[in-house]
Amino acid sequence: GLLSYGLLAPRYLVPTYGTNIGLVMANTICMLLRCTYAVFVVAKQYFRKKLVLADLLPHPVVIAAFFVTFAITRWSLVHYYYYYLPQQNWMMTAIRHVSVGIACLVGILSCAAAFER
Repeated sequence: GLLSYGLLAPRYLVPTYGTNIGLVMANTICMLLRCTYAVFVVAKQYFRKKLVLADLLPHPVVIAAFFVTFAITRWSLVHYYYYYLPQQNWMMTAIRHVSVGIACLVGILSCAAAFER
C-alpha cells in the first residue's frame, strides 16, 4: 500500500533533470529505498536483536576495493572513450572499456571472497 506509493514518488520528482539522467536518478533512489527497507525487515525478522550498521558494512578492504574499482573504471572511460574514441572504431573502444570492467568485477569478487565472513 503506502510503501508502494513511496517507492513510486521519486519517479515523479526527478524528471526535471532530463530524460535519461532523471530516470537513472529515480531508479537509484528507488533501489536505495528498497534496499533499506529489506535490510530492516530481514534484521527484524531473522536476527531479533538490535540492528547495528557496523555489522552490515563490508570489510574495509572490500570498501577500499570499491573505491579503487571506481578510479580504474573512471580512468578507463576517460582514456578509451574521450582519448581513443575519435581515433579508433567505437566497437574496439567499447570492448576495451568493458574488459576493464570485467577485470574489476573479478577483482571485487575475489576480494569479497577472501575478506568477508
